This record gives sequence, C-alpha cells and structure tokens, in this order.
Amino acid sequence: MDEWTERYRPQTLAAVRGNDAARDALAEWAETWADHGEAVVIHGSPGVGKTSAAHALAADRGWAAMELNASDVRTKDAIERVAGRAATNQTLGGDRRQLVIVDEADNLHHNADRGGAAAITRIVKAAAQPIVLIANEYYDLASGLRSATRAIEFRDISARSIVPVLRDICRKEGVEFEPAALEAI
Repeated sequence: MDEWTERYRPQTLAAVRGNDAARDALAEWAETWADHGEAVVIHGSPGVGKTSAAHALAADRGWAAMELNASDVRTKDAIERVAGRAATNQTLGGDRRQLVIVDEADNLHHNADRGGAAAITRIVKAAAQPIVLIANEYYDLASGLRSATRAIEFRDISARSIVPVLRDICRKEGVEFEPAALEAI
C-alpha cells in the first residue's frame, strides 16, 4: 500500500484534489515569491495532501526540492546546517530556485528542540529561497514564526473529491471494489 501512495502521489498541483482554494493560494504564493520573499505555512489535518502539494509545486515550477523533517532534526545546529544552507543559497543563474520544505514544523516548539524553533524563524526571515513549512497544528508553531510567514489552510477532503481518485487507482491496479467501500474509506 505504501508503494501505491508514492506511485499515485500527485505530480502537479492540478492533480491535488479536494483543496482547490488552498492549492491555488499556494500556486499564487510561488508565482509572486520573488516580489515578497515570504515563507508559507501549509497547515491542516494529517493526510490532506500538504506535503504532496509542496512537492507538486516544486515540480510545476521546475524548482529542486529539499525536504527536512523537523521531527528528525530539531537542534539549532542541525537546522541551521541543513535548512539554513539551502534557504540562503544564492543561485548562480538567478532563476533556478530551490524549494525548502520543512515537514512537521509544528514539532519544533517542544522542549527537546534545543533552539530549533528560533533557528527556523531566523532562517525564514533571511531566506533567499522559497520555504514551505508544513504543520498539522498551526498554533503549535512559535508566534514569531507565525508572524513571519503566510498561512494557507488545507481542509479535510470530502468523499466527493477523493472517491473518484480511489476508484481510478483500483481500476488501474485491477482491484475489484464495492462503491460503498470507497465511500467508507
């Protein structure tokens, strides 16, 4: 099943289902990033497509994507070494962007982070590359980080949006299904 989640992950923003307004806001943020230089926080329930949307955005824009999971790297030094280097990297040609994706950014506020939240806030303010922070709980982000970023909420996905996608996957994989089972999922 994990293989299917990767195989059928949306490759473009247009393929992201169920959050059209958020998807369009993310595309608009990227389109105008050179004008405002602001980082964005994509937030919402687990499984609504936040990380997939960030990677699809990078693909649509032709940007390289560098992902950091904040749950794995919480110390100030580690965050500055990985995310800081990527976010402050100036491109040689001026046009080639790198999208820095910080997943589980809402986990940086815990006591175990040892300066990670403050480091991310500094990186966001000084970034020369676009940054997408991904969080389940927006208000678990440090207030300084919230005020230094633009927020886009991904809402829970309706059955009406997801059932056609599940039906297509089942058909492509040769899996028989009951329509009621797809509705239940």
